[in-house]
Amino acid sequence: MVVIRHILPAVGFLLCSGLLAHDVHAETTMGRAATVRFAFSDGKPLAYESVVVTAPDSVVEFQTGRTDRLGRFAFVPESPGTWTVRVSTRDGHGTTARVVVQAGEATGAQPGSWYDQFPRIAAGLGWLLGIFGIVAIWRSRRAS
Repeated sequence: MVVIRHILPAVGFLLCSGLLAHDVHAETTMGRAATVRFAFSDGKPLAYESVVVTAPDSVVEFQTGRTDRLGRFAFVPESPGTWTVRVSTRDGHGTTARVVVQAGEATGAQPGSWYDQFPRIAAGLGWLLGIFGIVAIWRSRRAS
């Protein structure tokens, strides 16, 4: 019983910490062309992954393509405003960067909203509920 009290939280922590290991970050290089570099939290680039760029106040795709081997994607904005650059991998990772453009110059990427993180949060809560559910079933069977 003592072993489960100490091991179970450690296992839960390790499982949940793995969810953050593949957090995706975006970094923008400023200039006449906006270059967004996408990488996992450990620095590994999102190489050759799908990218969709959407212009300000538009739902139509402005540009689509793939990142290069270093996880970079460049586009030339046509107008000022907040451009949306979304990258997604085949296994479900991804993020949305908001690139603010003023007078034809990219000024930087802002991270996506908390809504972009919702699937990761829900998965972590699901793991925790599942682990504690298994422990509760095991304890109830052991008690009887």
